[in-house]
Amino acid sequence: MLRSVIKLNPLYCLLLCSPMVWAEGMIEVDPYVSAAVTYDSNLFRFAGSSEAQAAGLSDLADVVSRIDAGVNARLNVSRQLFSVSAGVNESQYNQYSFLDNTGKSYRLAWNWRLGNDVYGELASTQSQSIAGFADNDIIVRNLRTFKRQKASINWNLLPSWTLYASREFGEFDNDDVRFLNLDNEDDVYEAGVRYQNTLGTQVSTFYRAVDVKFPNRSGVAELLFGQSSRQRQYGVNVAWLPTLKTRISGQVSRIDLSRDDAPQRNFDGLSQRWTVDYAMTGKTSLNATAYREVIPLDDFLSTFLVFKGVGMNANWAVTSKLALSGGMSYVARDFLGAPASLSNFTEREDETARANLMLSYSPTEKALLQLSYQTESRDANVSIQGYHYNQLNLLARYNF
Repeated sequence: MLRSVIKLNPLYCLLLCSPMVWAEGMIEVDPYVSAAVTYDSNLFRFAGSSEAQAAGLSDLADVVSRIDAGVNARLNVSRQLFSVSAGVNESQYNQYSFLDNTGKSYRLAWNWRLGNDVYGELASTQSQSIAGFADNDIIVRNLRTFKRQKASINWNLLPSWTLYASREFGEFDNDDVRFLNLDNEDDVYEAGVRYQNTLGTQVSTFYRAVDVKFPNRSGVAELLFGQSSRQRQYGVNVAWLPTLKTRISGQVSRIDLSRDDAPQRNFDGLSQRWTVDYAMTGKTSLNATAYREVIPLDDFLSTFLVFKGVGMNANWAVTSKLALSGGMSYVARDFLGAPASLSNFTEREDETARANLMLSYSPTEKALLQLSYQTESRDANVSIQGYHYNQLNLLARYNF
């Protein structure tokens, strides 16, 4: 069965080359295009107009036009699922044209299965996009490339019990020479056991190890942070459905962060995240979350972040074609792990409040019009790290 036919499409022709595929499988090809216009009142996240003038820039705001095109393809062969997705986007800035850029992404995946109890995924992804400016004091067009390969396996040992493991390799590259010291390669391994009963209750324990190398790090950056870091995490995931309309889920874990060449920057702490999903009616739903999380950081004055935050989102399907959603959140960040030599240094702290509202209209099953608004304010004890912005986005998308 063929959902979409695209004449002379190379990917489509390639998938049809195999008689076995045509006889056994089903090919689905879904191309799409979208266009968006975004107004941002503070593109570079300046603390104020005086900071913009000091950087040699005349204005805080800009309008960004973006065009996206891509394709998603899926192929079923017996119990195996192969999927391919690829996309390209072009962004043009009305005032700061030196930021004009072309982004791209692709994903190849094989969801494999052996019998009824053993299954997993092999996947490779790559994406390229321009870096943002929320925590970047250097106003440059820095394209970042992310590459990742993943392999996972799940084994249903018993009807309610599953053993799982995964391995990931990633690369993160910056094209601007001023950020090369942040290029890194990571090796991630995770394993655990998961229990799920017929009522939807889930409990799992896991262990996660992350080893990161920074091949281009040298000079002061190497002295402060070293050329490698390690993260060890072990914890519990839970999910519970107390009613047919309510789902409560959470994760509690212990994280140990260490740097081989800078032992004074080691840290360990507790991370946790709790989420409540509530479907009030068939057309309305609420989501609330609260968390405290620890992540590594390369900030020259800090080597790890502690996030503490809360958020809430609401969704309303007004009609079959019209939907409204909105949310708000608050996040406090503590920048910790300063060198021992800076014992009198006041570590950076900031608080961010964000609110958003989105109206979506689908005149047909394949078309989407979307208007969204977002506002964000950050207060920081380091004055130049604070900012405020308003952002308005209009998007039109069509799936062929």
